[in-house]
Amino acid sequence: MGNFLQRARELFIRTVYPHDIACAICSSEVDVAPGYGVCALCASRLPRVTEGISADGRAFDGLAAPFYYETPVKELVHRFKYDNKRYISKGLAHYMKDAVDQAGFSGMDAAVPVPLHETRVKERGFNQAALLAAELAPLLGIPVYEDVLVRVQETRTQTLLPREEREQNVKDAFAVPESVDVSGLTLLLVDDVVTTGATVEAAARTLKAAGARAVYVASACTRALE
Repeated sequence: MGNFLQRARELFIRTVYPHDIACAICSSEVDVAPGYGVCALCASRLPRVTEGISADGRAFDGLAAPFYYETPVKELVHRFKYDNKRYISKGLAHYMKDAVDQAGFSGMDAAVPVPLHETRVKERGFNQAALLAAELAPLLGIPVYEDVLVRVQETRTQTLLPREEREQNVKDAFAVPESVDVSGLTLLLVDDVVTTGATVEAAARTLKAAGARAVYVASACTRALE
């Protein structure tokens, strides 16, 4: 019954807010780009990442993000995560796909969403990274491996923590189950926002410790990594 109600709720959301009909930012029905869900005017105002993002000294091998974590993308992501506007994941995934292509990531075996702790999933009702991965992976022609990385600690929200505390907060937050084999795989770690990079750093380190050959990161938006 729970799954039925969830599917019915998702159908209702998609019916009330049909993707590609109205702009996800301003709700205009004019010049909405197919797949991206944003009108031409709003698209021209998006804070785009136009240069490569260095991953030097990081556990992950590269980071691709289409936008900086600024207005109006910041507000768009907030509505996606906290106002249950799940349909926004479709348009963000198209932009993320473009960023991954531009970054030149190749040979990826699967997309892996950054997991939330089960307590947080119950509170929110979904994992935003999992929704993005589910939309992004088909665009890239790869599967989603949602169970290869688990969150074993219920950490504090990273948003209000300084950089040094963020790293400690998620240091041992992730694990790869013993039943999972990621040896030799090249994985695309998917998240909604990368700010200091502490969360994806910890997740990538965990995947590599389990044998992953390479770990790239794709996020909807980012800040300049410190």
